[in-house]
Amino acid sequence: MRIVKQKTLHAVEPRTEYRGCTFYLEGPHCLDDCVFDNCSFRGEMHYVESEESQRYPEFRNCNFNCKEVSMKSIGVDELIAEVETIDIEKIITKLIVVPFSETQDKLKIERDLLKIKTIDLSAYESYNEIPVEWFERFPTLERVILPLSTDLVICFQEIPLKKRIKFNISRVNNGYKLTRLKKID
Repeated sequence: MRIVKQKTLHAVEPRTEYRGCTFYLEGPHCLDDCVFDNCSFRGEMHYVESEESQRYPEFRNCNFNCKEVSMKSIGVDELIAEVETIDIEKIITKLIVVPFSETQDKLKIERDLLKIKTIDLSAYESYNEIPVEWFERFPTLERVILPLSTDLVICFQEIPLKKRIKFNISRVNNGYKLTRLKKID
């Protein structure tokens, strides 16, 4: 593994260990097979999961001074099962999920995403079910983006009036945006 020390960088090279570097990344970058030790990330970070790599990025004592930290995942079940080893779930604010197969119409997220604000499912042509419990499990979740072709079904369980949540549904370029407004008093 190549080692890069104390540089200001605008790109990431695969199979590299970065020590004390500052990153100004624009656009999506695959960070897999890299180690970041005492590094700083500025602006926006868009991590794209590699289809080939089995080694997720490793962050040690890093600073994320980012407006948004997004992650594009293929087959979220595998990602979320493995992600606990890298602590990336602690920094993700936007999760973009690309379906593993065309017929996948349900999605299960097992991990706790502590800072998640947006889950983008607009790439799922057949996705039509959102578990409302996501909004309870992820207290920072503000919006879910669905495909334009969807027949939206929101799965409500028996929720006490105190815990009910108001939603606004609006159309965006790539789909419908379901936004949490506030809890009903």
